[in-house]
Amino acid sequence: MRSDDGSWASNPGEIKSMVVQYWYTLFTEEHPNYSVSNFSVGDFPMMSAREHESLCHPYAQCEVVRDIKSMQAFKSPRPDDFQLLIYLRYWDIMQPNVTKLVLDVVSGREFPDDFNRAFLVLNPKVESPEMVTQFRPIGLCNIVYKIATKIIVNRLKQVLPSLISPTQYSFVPHRQIIDNEIIVHEMLHTMRKKQGSMGYMALKIDFEKAYDRLRWSFLGIHSWNFDYLRV
Repeated sequence: MRSDDGSWASNPGEIKSMVVQYWYTLFTEEHPNYSVSNFSVGDFPMMSAREHESLCHPYAQCEVVRDIKSMQAFKSPRPDDFQLLIYLRYWDIMQPNVTKLVLDVVSGREFPDDFNRAFLVLNPKVESPEMVTQFRPIGLCNIVYKIATKIIVNRLKQVLPSLISPTQYSFVPHRQIIDNEIIVHEMLHTMRKKQGSMGYMALKIDFEKAYDRLRWSFLGIHSWNFDYLRV
């Protein structure tokens, strides 16, 4: 494994330390004292009263049953050593405890310390990876955790279409990221052909931290302004 300074590590212990240090640094706040209290939502879209109500009503047992039956049964074992197939086959026995735990978690009544424990698997992004940055992390979470998150996701699916920008193409069903490439191409073409004293400027921004790395304080204030946290 090659480090940022160009040196190579072949010892398993050294490689492990490099990987751990990289991800530790990646997910650590760089400016913990930066204030986001003055953040304004401006003209961002807001939820309607009906959408807000759809998120507010209490979670029910039927949601747990529905979502667990819609999940794939033969995914790789997680830290709990169980595949979903075990839950489905012995659901009559496991249902009371699993349902109670999931509903307690999504309702904010309980969150066990090991509930979100996961295996982190690094999949190579290129054919012959040499650096930690050339691996993509995949989290293998406990089945009960996946059930809880799926319930929340299915709730959010009801309101997201009206909140997501029409120019957001990544990770949105029925949209292709390549569509934005076409838009950017047209914008750059317009900029090159622009005449007159007033020109345009394009910014290329590194969005490495755009996903899964936003500060909790920012998300809290942002969600409150959007009226999400009142759910």
